[in-house]
Amino acid sequence: MPLYTAAFRALQTFAFPRRTQILISDICSRLDVDGLRGDIVINRAAKALVAFEGRTEVTTNDVERVISGCLNHR
Repeated sequence: MPLYTAAFRALQTFAFPRRTQILISDICSRLDVDGLRGDIVINRAAKALVAFEGRTEVTTNDVERVISGCLNHR
């Protein structure tokens, strides 16, 4: 099975802790990011990273790994 197929299937069964979602919103607020798009992009990127790596839960480390790429242009 191709890696992207396994990653897509993993998206259906993993956990994204509420505290991590709140952390993302807090960071975006502190950085004065307009609107919710920053939150949404970071959430999606973190989920994609976890699925791609075959893990089952998003962590704060995942957020740290994707945040600069998500907000660098804002």
